[in-house]
Amino acid sequence: MATARRMCTRCVRPQTVCVCPALPSGGKITVTTKVIVISHPCEKKKQTIGTVPLIDLCLTNFELVPLPADPADRNNHLKGSLANFPSIQRALNDKGTVLLFPGPSSVPIEEVLLPAGGDEQRALLVVDGTWRQAQKIMREDCIQQAIETQAVTVARLTTAQSSAYQFRREPRATFISTLEAVANALRVLEGNHAGDQAAAALEDAFRFMVDATVSRKQLKVLQTAARLSGQELESSLWAFARLQLVPTADVRTALLMRAEDIRDSLTTGQFVNVLWCLARLGLALPAWMCITLCGWVVDQK
Repeated sequence: MATARRMCTRCVRPQTVCVCPALPSGGKITVTTKVIVISHPCEKKKQTIGTVPLIDLCLTNFELVPLPADPADRNNHLKGSLANFPSIQRALNDKGTVLLFPGPSSVPIEEVLLPAGGDEQRALLVVDGTWRQAQKIMREDCIQQAIETQAVTVARLTTAQSSAYQFRREPRATFISTLEAVANALRVLEGNHAGDQAAAALEDAFRFMVDATVSRKQLKVLQTAARLSGQELESSLWAFARLQLVPTADVRTALLMRAEDIRDSLTTGQFVNVLWCLARLGLALPAWMCITLCGWVVDQK
C-alpha cells in the first residue's frame, strides 16, 4: 500500500519539494496594490506545481478567488457568474483597478496612471488558468461590461521574457506564469522599493520551487531507470525533450544504460523516438546506437 506523502504545514507542499527556505525571512511583503487572482476551477488540481500559492505565501495584500465548477460538466465549465463574488465586483467598479490581460483594448502597463498620493490602494486583477481558460473567464458579462464602459484599465506586460517554468511548457515563448506576471506588474504599479522587493521575493520563491521540483523529477527517473520498459524509457526521454530539459549526467547515463540493456526488445518506433529525443536535447549518441543506425542505412541500400 502506498504511503501518504509527508506535507509541509506552512507551504502545504510535499516535504521533498518544500519552498519554505526561499520565503521572505522577515515575513510577508506588504504592498499597496491589492492583488486579486481569479482562478479557473482546473487550477485547484495543480497545488504542488501552481504558482498562485506562492503569491499568498509572499504577499500580505492578496486574495484568491477560486471559481467553482459545474459538477455536472466534465469540461469544468464555470458555475454561476463572477457577479456573485463581492471582491471581484468591488474591483470591477473601481476606476483605479488594473485588469492584467493582453488584448486589443489593453494598454502597456507602464502607461497606467499611478495614484497621485502614492499610498492609495488599488486592485490588480489577474486571471489564473491556461490561455483558453483565461479567455473564457474574460468573456464573463461583468468583466466585458467593465471593459466596455472603461470602468477598469486593461493592461498588458511589455517586457518580453521567457518563463522560468522548466517543467511546464508554455504555448508561446513569451507566455509566463501567473506569479511572474504579478511580479512584473508590481514592479511598475508600486512605483517604489516595495514593488522591487515584492517582485524579488516572488521570483526567488518561484525559482526555488522550480529547481526543487526539477531535481525531484530527475531523482525519481534515476531511481527507476533500471526497471523501465521500452515504452516507459521512451516516455521518460520524451518528457525531457518536450520541455527541452536536459537530464543530469547521472540520469542520462542511467537512461542510456537501460536503453542498451533492452535494445533487443525496443520496437523500431521506440528506437527512433529515443534517437529523436537525444538529438532534440543536443546529446551525443552512444556507439551502439550509431552502429544500429548505420546498419539500417546499409540495409536500405
